[in-house]
This record gives sequence, C-alpha cells and structure tokens, in this order.
Amino acid sequence: MSLLDSLFGKPNFLKFDDCYALDRERLWEALQNAFQSQLSQDNVVVLVCHFAATFSAIQDKLIFADVEYEIATQRLTAEWLKNYKVHAGGTVLLALADLFDEQADSQLKQPFDSTTQLAIMVCERHPLRKKDRRIERLGKAIPLPVQLGYFLALDDAVVSLAVNETTLQLLKQMGVEQQELVTSNMVTRRLNQVLDRIEKQIKSDLPADSVEDWLKINALTRQ
Repeated sequence: MSLLDSLFGKPNFLKFDDCYALDRERLWEALQNAFQSQLSQDNVVVLVCHFAATFSAIQDKLIFADVEYEIATQRLTAEWLKNYKVHAGGTVLLALADLFDEQADSQLKQPFDSTTQLAIMVCERHPLRKKDRRIERLGKAIPLPVQLGYFLALDDAVVSLAVNETTLQLLKQMGVEQQELVTSNMVTRRLNQVLDRIEKQIKSDLPADSVEDWLKINALTRQ
C-alpha cells in the first residue's frame, strides 16, 4: 500500500503522521493527488490553511488545475460539516482555520453517520500549536468518519525551524526527492519541540498574512 493510500480510508477519527515534501511545488502535486483520490471515492475534502498567503496560493493552484472548489465563508461547526456533502457536489472546500468552531466539544453527542467520509487536509502548521488543536477538536466532534493529516513542505518557514542541513540530507537519503511525500517521526518530534518553545516564549498572536510575517511580528513581543 502506498503512503497516499494509507493516509485515508479508515473509520471514525484518525490523525495521521505529518507528511513532508521537499518544497511547496512538490507538496502541491502530492496534495492534489491525495484530494483527487478522495473525491474519486465520493468523500468530502476540506483543505485548511492558517494564513491568507497560503490560502491564496492554494486557491491559485486550484484554479490553474481546473479543480472545482468552494470557499468557506461562515463558521464551520460539526453539524455544518456533517451536512456539507448534501450540496458539495464533488467540490473541494477551501477554508481558513480561524473559521473552525472553538466550541466543538459540546457537539460530540450528535448522531453518528457512517455513510460519508470526510478528509481534512491541513496545508501548514501554525507556530502556536493551539491553532492546530482547534482543527483537531472539531475533527473529533464531527459525527462522521474523519481522517485528518498535515501536508507540509520542508521549506516552509515553520518546518524549516526544525530541519537543519544534516536532517535535510538524511531525508534526501530516505528518498524525499524521489517520493512525493515522506513521513519522519524525527522531523515531527523536533517540530513539536520547536513549537512548544515558541508557544512558551511568544505570548501574543498579532494577525499576519503569512507565517513569515507572523513570526517577525510576534517575535517582537516576547516576554
């Protein structure tokens, strides 16, 4: 079974290992293959971005690839996402993570529907881990079989904080250049350690259009 095949397709809520591509261009190719596979199985696909710059870049890619998509414009609750397939029509839902409902825990008692599967594909990690946990909480609250995975580029500003040249060379030896995606517990462990330090050191969350700008703006307010 290939990595992409193993990422999705199991019942209830499953969070898979973070997946890494060498750069953003290879990441898009892998992401497109992944969500097209999900759509071919008549599953619901939600692409999630934390920052407007990533959102715009993904939107441009969807347009260029002639992929049908919708943009989420309202608060995304477990009930709304459960019913989304009724009018989705095989389209991709593109959403900013800030739209994900923060009160997801209160929705866990909704009737479970096993007839529809939903794939949440997060296109970046936020420097504050609580932002990713918000997505995961809602994923667990949706009364559908939900699979959630992070699709990351090694040249992403956050990921690069955890990947030095030695680590990059090791990943290349593992075949990251030849394969669309790889998983690495080492990189994910280092990344989570870096994000834990950021969350302890940076007490603000001033808005920014990109993760690069977020790091610059909020690094100035360390306490």
